[in-house]
Amino acid sequence: MNLTVLRVALMSLWVGVAVAVVSCQNIDSEATKTVYFFDLKTYFETEIKRLESKNIKVNKKATLNGETNDMANLSVDWAKEFAIFVDCDINKPSWKDSYSTDSLVVGLETVTTYAAKGGDKKVKKIMIYKSNTSNRLNKITIAGGTQNLLYSSETELIYVPDILVGVVGRQALFYGKSTTFETEIRF
Repeated sequence: MNLTVLRVALMSLWVGVAVAVVSCQNIDSEATKTVYFFDLKTYFETEIKRLESKNIKVNKKATLNGETNDMANLSVDWAKEFAIFVDCDINKPSWKDSYSTDSLVVGLETVTTYAAKGGDKKVKKIMIYKSNTSNRLNKITIAGGTQNLLYSSETELIYVPDILVGVVGRQALFYGKSTTFETEIRF
């Protein structure tokens, strides 16, 4: 598979994942937004500004069905890279009772988990890892997916500030073979 075809396929896949995540989300008024859970949208908007101001270069690896493309010393569009994370924000008034919250202290960090109570939400689980000593966010993981008679998808997102941005997933149509994808950005 040549490099251009791989890039086009990965871009199409990103658009498909973003559309799938966004398409079933309720649209709520930003002016009256109440924060019920960790505010992914605000967090990543802040990270976008912070990383853009640093103008850092990263290494990126994109894999589609086992075909890997490594890119080194890249400038990236952080708004584009974090769009899938922002789209997983669960702070919607209609969803305030749709997720359970649990916190657990593990060593020097607190892990807060937001888990969907039913199977109808695309965002299944968000885990926030925060340092107990500095109150710094150490890591965010998000598990998502959907399934119906025609289509299924699973996506795992991970963000470790200044270290890693990762997206791993699988998509399948009931009549075709699965598509697997992975994107990894290393600082």
